[in-house]
Parts: sequence; C-alpha cells; structure tokens
Amino acid sequence: MNYFDVLVVANAVLAVIALYLVRPCTLILCGNNLLVARALGSIDRGGPPASQHFLPEYVFSPENLSTAAGILSISFVTMLGFTVLLSRRRVRIGPAAPAVPRFLLRMIAVYLVAYLGASTTILTGGYAGQATSRYELELAGAHTLICSIMLYEVVRRRLLAELTARRAFLIIFISIGLVHYLRGATGITTGYLVTGAVLLLPRTGAAKRIGNVARISAVMLVILACSFIVRGVRTTLHSEGSGAISSFIEGAFAMEQSRDETSEGIESIANANQQAAHMLMCITLFDASSSREWRSIYNVIEYTFIPSFFVKWFNWSRSIEAAWELALSFIHGGGINVLGEFYWNGGFLCVLIMATALSFFCALMDIRYRASAFWLMMMAQFAPSFLMGYGYGFAQVARGAINGLLVAATYWLLSRLRGAGHLIIPLSSGTTAAEPINSPKVPLLP
Repeated sequence: MNYFDVLVVANAVLAVIALYLVRPCTLILCGNNLLVARALGSIDRGGPPASQHFLPEYVFSPENLSTAAGILSISFVTMLGFTVLLSRRRVRIGPAAPAVPRFLLRMIAVYLVAYLGASTTILTGGYAGQATSRYELELAGAHTLICSIMLYEVVRRRLLAELTARRAFLIIFISIGLVHYLRGATGITTGYLVTGAVLLLPRTGAAKRIGNVARISAVMLVILACSFIVRGVRTTLHSEGSGAISSFIEGAFAMEQSRDETSEGIESIANANQQAAHMLMCITLFDASSSREWRSIYNVIEYTFIPSFFVKWFNWSRSIEAAWELALSFIHGGGINVLGEFYWNGGFLCVLIMATALSFFCALMDIRYRASAFWLMMMAQFAPSFLMGYGYGFAQVARGAINGLLVAATYWLLSRLRGAGHLIIPLSSGTTAAEPINSPKVPLLP
C-alpha cells in the first residue's frame, strides 16, 4: 500500500459521510479525487499506464508523483475541514420559491427532443462520428444551463412535496439522462443523474439517513454501471448489438485483473488515468518554469462573455484554454484535471487558494440549497456540470457557477420589472421568508 491508496480510502470514507449528510457537491469532489488517486497509486507501483504509452517517462517521475500526492492531500484536507465546520440549514424553501413558467418547461421539452434528433443514436450509429449529424444544434454551455433549469424545477417541486421521490427522479432520468445516453454522452449524463439522485431521493428525518445512504448508493451504482457500459459500447453497439455489452463487461474484468501489468484498472473507463496523466503533465510544465501565471483563473470571465458558439458564428477569437495549451506541449486525449491546472497556474500556492475556494463553495451550496431558492438555482446549475467539468478544466467548472448567477440574476430582474416579484431569501436567523424584492430589510443575495 502506498500513499495514494491511503488517499483512496480517505476520499471513499469522506464520500460516504457526504452522502449521509446529503452533500452532493462534496460527494462529487470526493469521487473525482478518489478515481485520480487510484490511478496514481497504480502508476506509483507499476510505472506509466499502458493507455498513456505515448508520453515520455519523465512525466511519471517519483518527484512528480510526490507533488501529485501533495496536491490531492490539500484538496482532501480542505474538503474535510468544511465538512466538519459547516452544518446544514434544516429549513426548507417555502411555496413562494420562484417556479419555472410552464411555457418555458414546454420549450425545454421541445428542445431536448430536437437535441436528441440532431444526430443518430448509439443504437443506429457510432458515437461522435461526423456522419451521425442530422442538423446543426450546438449551444455549447447554454445546453447545460437549459437542462439545469428543468432540474431546478423538479427539485423545487420535490422539496415542496408536489412530486414523489420516484416520480421526480424518473422525470430527470427520462428527460435528461435517457436523452444523453442515447446520444452516447456519459459525463454530463452521470452528473445530472448523480445530482438528481442525491437531491431527489432522500427522505426527511435523521433516523432515515442510513436508509437514504443505502437507497441512493444502490441507485448510483446502477447509474455508474449504465454510464460505464454506454461509454464502453457506444462506438460498436449499433453494429454488434448485445454482444458489445457482454464483450465490454468481460474486458472490464480483464482490465482489473491485469492491473499489475498495465498500471491501470477499471477506473480508466472513467478517464481517471488520463486525468492522472494530465496532473503529472501540469506538474512537469510548472516545475520546468512554464507557468500559466494564473490565467486560468481570470480567463473564465472572458469565456463567459465570448462563448464558443459566438466564436464560431462571428469568427471571433479568445484566449487559449488550458487544455488546448497543454496539447502544445504533450499529446493527450483532451481535457485537463482541475487540480493539476491549478498547480500549473501557480504551484502549491494556487492549489491551496483555489482548492480551498472550491471546497468552500461546494460546502456552501450543500448546506444552503434546501433553505434558499438562490442556492438551489446555483446547485442545479453547478453540480451536474461539475462532475464532468472536473476533468475538463477550471473554465468548465466555473461555467456552472456562472450559469447559476445568470439564472438568479434573470429571476431578480424579471421580478423587478414586474414590480411585485418575490424571491426566497434566507434571513439571518436561518429561516426563510418571501419578502418583496425591493425591501430594504432583506439582502438580495444570501
């Protein structure tokens, strides 16, 4: 057993605690770090993983692995600290929490059908091939914003007991999960379904928490199994049928059994080995005096106001994202690990500041989403894309938080324009109330 194995166990324990406390963002953060730590542990024991054979061996040096262990340790300590220090507000949002208009929900439903029809499904064609496109429908980050509005409304109704847990989760599974699964998308699908399971399935009462852990864990195991299978068969299912599924399952078991020879196991299906390699690449670059000098932190503002589809439509240009800049130095399969990106921007100082900020933000949403419509909006926008974005860089992680602010600002603006809008604001006592938005006694944001 090496130090990374200890981190795997520590993150697993903290993930169970986060699930017990119904803290979805902390759970997602623990889960991502657990997978990366497991991949790094195999590398530490057996050397470079087989899937990363094209990288130079110095990337996997003992010095880089030691630095990676320090980075993951910082992230774990910050998560643990805020889990212990911050307790959840037990007051739920009230019936005056802003509802998504019915006409907008209908438009979202039509959009999701159009989104599914924009390409062939994995039942009829391979994943991500150019020939699969039927018509252009690409909204980049706006797509997750739209899906998260539906998630917000379903969770809101569940918290107000307008929907049962099973019916609420089934709505999310069909409208968002199934639509993305059929297109072969697994990262964003897992994000929405895991978040939906934690937000929608718990029953109230401290005595029911252990039951919640068992029930949600069972559902999440099914979600992860579905995501792994879709990921493994999405390029061959249309041609091989059910045989592709059995072949994938056999291959997954064989992969785990050959871990000692290949330095990678089943976690590689979730791109954990690629993320681990990304972290080691970032360490290599920074330690060789090739720093991004904190550009990843402030460039997210530019990416927000110049989204990728605007760049395409108007032939604009914007600063290079970290993942693309990493590709200038190393061959890699796309994306970039967030913690590795922090180190590339400013070493351990940047990791300490940004990992602390990220853990605090996750904990803040986890303890407030039931007591404040604002934080529920933030949760619905941030958590699903956070699971996927963790492996695609800080710009993708920040996008969910920015989308949450945009949605909350839109509600606030519309209520101001109407002159009589209400927004649920948490009071200093920890209760909630529906106060006029222009009341001088209540702050606009918590």
